[in-house]
Amino acid sequence: MKILLIFQNIHAVIRAEKIINIKEIVYQILPVPTSISSECGMCIEINSIDYQTVQECLRNEGIAFQQIKIV
Repeated sequence: MKILLIFQNIHAVIRAEKIINIKEIVYQILPVPTSISSECGMCIEINSIDYQTVQECLRNEGIAFQQIKIV
């Protein structure tokens, strides 16, 4: 299962990407699907198995996000 991480702005996406990249977690930056409202327009897709690690790292850095699970 995949999880989309939705952020408020592109700066948060860039900060999150740096943290996820340092942890060597596989991710993709994608446009937010049109069915989901977002001010930013970009999101990060990760595997659900990596969610706990990513969640902890981003919260420790004060980066707010929403998660949306997709198949």
